[in-house]
Amino acid sequence: MTRPPDPVRQSLQSAVRTRLRRALPPARDPVRSRPAAADGRDAEETWAVLRRERAPLLEAPTRAGGLELGLSIGSVVAEELGRAGLDGRYLAVALAVDAATSGEDPPEKLVGRLAGGDLSVALAGFESAGAPVRAAADGADLCLAGRLAVDAPGELAAAALLAPVALDGGGTALVLLDPATVPVREARHPSGAGGLATLDGVRCARESLLYRWDGAAGCPDEVLGRARVRQAAYLLGLAHGALVTAVRRATGRRQFGRPLREFQHVSFRLATGYVQVEALRAAVADAVWLADHGHPFGRRGTEVLAEAAETAVRVAGILMQVCGVRGLTGELDAHRYYLRIRRESGRLGRAAALWREAGRARLADAADARG
Repeated sequence: MTRPPDPVRQSLQSAVRTRLRRALPPARDPVRSRPAAADGRDAEETWAVLRRERAPLLEAPTRAGGLELGLSIGSVVAEELGRAGLDGRYLAVALAVDAATSGEDPPEKLVGRLAGGDLSVALAGFESAGAPVRAAADGADLCLAGRLAVDAPGELAAAALLAPVALDGGGTALVLLDPATVPVREARHPSGAGGLATLDGVRCARESLLYRWDGAAGCPDEVLGRARVRQAAYLLGLAHGALVTAVRRATGRRQFGRPLREFQHVSFRLATGYVQVEALRAAVADAVWLADHGHPFGRRGTEVLAEAAETAVRVAGILMQVCGVRGLTGELDAHRYYLRIRRESGRLGRAAALWREAGRARLADAADARG
């Protein structure tokens, strides 16, 4: 399918990208160390900048006071956050807005707070194939049981948690949890998360259920499909930022009297990383085009997210190789790309599971075509 250029959207993308690059904190020097607590400050500073730039309004529907510019603009925001190695809380807010406005009677007050940037949201529990938390009816409320992997408590501050929960009656739902009611403690998680929330006995109002879907359905369109495309754009940005950092490090680091990047085994790996990042950029743009022009995009979004996760991990490996042993520690600021890629490459599904999901969808489509 030919993707005709859209001059208006291209102009908007360029304007948003330029504005964000000027407004967001610049990428740090790859050889400068930083305090361990800087991530939390970066998260709050980044969100303050996004609020000032009215980023949450870009994708929000017009009925919520937003601009409804689509994924073509939202993906730019996600990519630029990743490129600078910054917190991706925007993705959680955009998902919450999509979920809250998916029904015929959206909660206007909540949507207004989300779109206006007054309520910050963080994703939790999206690492596993199924929902890690179960919700049982308890009168007018829901009683939750389970554990959620969350980002480091210091980075969340007053952010609400958006988590998937398995409903007793079947299906899965997105639940927005008040941070005041969710105890979060520091704990290591295999996904790279720095916190763990235990929800045994936590209650929430039914109004906190923003969106329901069939948990067994694969390659979703609409709300969850859009979230996957945004996540792929964020991973594209992280891969791009990691590659740029690797090039800078290879340029500044010298061995045997010449820059490291002049050695063929290093330059070849950097060139391979560049080709992979640009191929991913084209794939993300394809999924964005399908979504914004009303075509089915669930399978394409699933494939693109799997490709983005694998590409980001490969580029992170190149970065760590260029940085050497120091890159395996927090001594180099480049390490934050590795940590974010480790965390984000499994968010919304592991690459292998996503490829299997997309493969099953392709086989089903082929069977339907044969009649």
